[in-house]
Amino acid sequence: MQVFKRIFHEKFNINTIAILTSLVTVIFLMMQIRLMGKQTQVFINQAKNSSWPRLSVSMSRGFKYGGMNLLRLSIANKGVGPGIIEDVNLSYKGKEFNTWWEFYNLIKVPDSIARSHSDSGIYKGFVISSNENINIIDWSKNEDLMVFVHKQLMDVKMKIKFMSIYGDSWVLEKDFSSDFDMVTKIISN
Repeated sequence: MQVFKRIFHEKFNINTIAILTSLVTVIFLMMQIRLMGKQTQVFINQAKNSSWPRLSVSMSRGFKYGGMNLLRLSIANKGVGPGIIEDVNLSYKGKEFNTWWEFYNLIKVPDSIARSHSDSGIYKGFVISSNENINIIDWSKNEDLMVFVHKQLMDVKMKIKFMSIYGDSWVLEKDFSSDFDMVTKIISN
């Protein structure tokens, strides 16, 4: 009988140790899975961050022999990923306009000045590749209009909503009375 108790007691101890070992293993496995989930999220964020666009809008002005010979607005992507345009809003003294022709009407360009310019409009869905610089509009070939528009550009505001290939969104605000762009990241759920 004592031999039986001893064998039973040894088997009980071995079974208890095996169960405790299994429980500890399961706990460590769960902790490892949780840690791997966090690590995966870090890798995803790193991938997203490594492909962010960084858009900026600039106004180029040139003067030669006392007169203006260059006036253009351009947009550049200095980031490492493409910028996808979602929306563009333009306003002059608080009044929105959609085309440069509407802008000419707002600033009351005289009929004596030809309303010609060179542009490559930016619109919803337009993609600006990494290290790409695009002229939004160029008035340089129309000197009269260029001089007239230059005086009015300081009251123009541009707001461009753009996103990365991963869906992260930003809003770029440009006030041409300032040399600085303001970029705000849009936090989405």
